[in-house]
Amino acid sequence: ACHDCRGGYNPLADDEYLNCFRGWEAVDVFVYFGHRRVSMPPRVWVEACHARSLPCLGTLIVEGDAPSEVGALLGDMDASVEKLCALCDHFGFDGWLVNLEAAVPGGAAGMGAVHELLELLTVCLKQRVGEQALVLAYDSLDRTGRVRYQNSLAPDNKAAFDACDGLFTNYWWGAKQLAQSVALAGARRCDVYVGVDCFARNTPYAAGPACAPACAAARAAGLSLALFAPGWSIECGGAQCASEDADAAAAADRRFWETLGLKRLYR
Repeated sequence: ACHDCRGGYNPLADDEYLNCFRGWEAVDVFVYFGHRRVSMPPRVWVEACHARSLPCLGTLIVEGDAPSEVGALLGDMDASVEKLCALCDHFGFDGWLVNLEAAVPGGAAGMGAVHELLELLTVCLKQRVGEQALVLAYDSLDRTGRVRYQNSLAPDNKAAFDACDGLFTNYWWGAKQLAQSVALAGARRCDVYVGVDCFARNTPYAAGPACAPACAAARAAGLSLALFAPGWSIECGGAQCASEDADAAAAADRRFWETLGLKRLYR
């Protein structure tokens, strides 16, 4: 599950939503997502995950017209990796979703540096914080370093997949993209996390519980699921009453997860 609730770092995202969240039985990995350059999971989410023996990840993101920022990240790679590992070690969380949605300077050669960063971060995190550490790459770049979503594991992002623990795909996929992911992943098909956006932005499925068929399609293909923004439940769904009636919000969030059927699909 990939958090992305009301931008993060506010009472709704980190108090009310955590209190009413009822998706734990369907979750294997929790990612705290925000649009800041570095989004570390607040302690309350880390503790909630670890109480259930789940890894809790932060997000490293570069967006928009920011090739210089990507260049800075890659230019002193050892320092970048050391800082990212140190944050996990000090604050007690377990890894990173690496989301580079800005052009990479240097084209194909620059992408080689991206793959080196992913591999180095993956190895160093496991040495620093333990084998539970995870590094996931987002499906945002092609092999020349342009922002171009593949919506699957594809030849253009296979090297990124090979360099880390898994790939989080973009959301605009169909049966063809699922089949391609299966074919390319081989024995690592569970390391392909098929992106499903609960807000259904530019997707063929609808929002909220109506994205259940997309979740079922990912499972039928034998792939893992990356459920993005399940906080739809508290932002737009029945759990909007969280600040007035915590019990009703928790019941509504439970219904949301039950309608998605993830416990039945993945357990």
